[in-house]
Amino acid sequence: MAIHGIEPTSQTYMQLLMGEILHKPVRRDTLRNIQSWFDKLLALEARRNYKRTGSKLKRIFTLMAYVGHPATRDLFLKSLSVNIKYDLDSWNLAILACARGGQLDAAEDLLQMLRRQSGTTADGPTLESYHHVIRGYLGHYDSSHFDSPFRKQPDVDAAIRIFQLMLKDNVVADYTVYASFLKAYASDNLGLEADEELRIETLQRLWQAMMTMSEKDTVHFDDALLESLIDIFTRHNALSYAEQIYWDIRQREHPISRRNLSSIHQLIIAFARRVQLLSAMSLFYDLMACGHRPSSLVMCEIIRACGKRNDIELAEQMLSVVEETQKATDPILRVAKSCHHALKIQRDTARRQCTSSIS
Repeated sequence: MAIHGIEPTSQTYMQLLMGEILHKPVRRDTLRNIQSWFDKLLALEARRNYKRTGSKLKRIFTLMAYVGHPATRDLFLKSLSVNIKYDLDSWNLAILACARGGQLDAAEDLLQMLRRQSGTTADGPTLESYHHVIRGYLGHYDSSHFDSPFRKQPDVDAAIRIFQLMLKDNVVADYTVYASFLKAYASDNLGLEADEELRIETLQRLWQAMMTMSEKDTVHFDDALLESLIDIFTRHNALSYAEQIYWDIRQREHPISRRNLSSIHQLIIAFARRVQLLSAMSLFYDLMACGHRPSSLVMCEIIRACGKRNDIELAEQMLSVVEETQKATDPILRVAKSCHHALKIQRDTARRQCTSSIS
């Protein structure tokens, strides 16, 4: 264009920037091109007194937020230095781009700048602004477009510090913020708490907070998170906490996925082995009401628990209910009946031995 005497327009530099932003890996010459073209774009916009420049650049920062581009802070600060005005969405996009790219110091710097201008030239940070930084510190942006050299290990203490800052600024957390902390504390890779009992209590309080802040029609449960929570609580014998999660999601009409089914089966088995039959049977029957096929392993554990409590009739009642929904030739039902038959033989043998010893 330059050779033929055609002067590039703002749109020309916008297209060049958007193409280069998607280029990977990010090399020094890539960053130099981005800086150079951005400067030339600003120079052209200066002729128009930066009229609507903020709206144009929002497209650039939207793309940078999508990929977590490492040049975001430099470009954003350069545009602010010439007094370009941005709406809150643009600020949040810049913060997200830094957080997603692992530049948490940059993300927090932009957040602090937005806080300082609150009540002067623009509104202050929103919940979204804080949440981007919190999620960044918790390591929830590990899968950005680039292999960022800036990415560090998750820092829960820093995330808590931003959360406290948010509350200090009278920004109310919603269920998504608590879900982010739940996801971090549920991860077995972080080594967050040497004291497992404290970790369990923290998870339970976070779950309660998330339920308190949520409304029935706004909760979107993550099945992977549900699976982790139920597994952790079951593994550490906090069965009542795991059961509460089940009934909470059922109350909010969240479907029980096949992914969560194995964890719930293990929870029922844990209750059965403790002979806590009220909880075990309630969960078992509710799963059947949801249309899930019963597990022979679960049924056998419940039958054994009935035997320990000398309540064979309860086991027979369960088998009767299952027979109504399953074919008589179903291998699951055959296995359960075998367990029941073995239990009856064991009971009858014990009775005969008892009678013999008395006589």
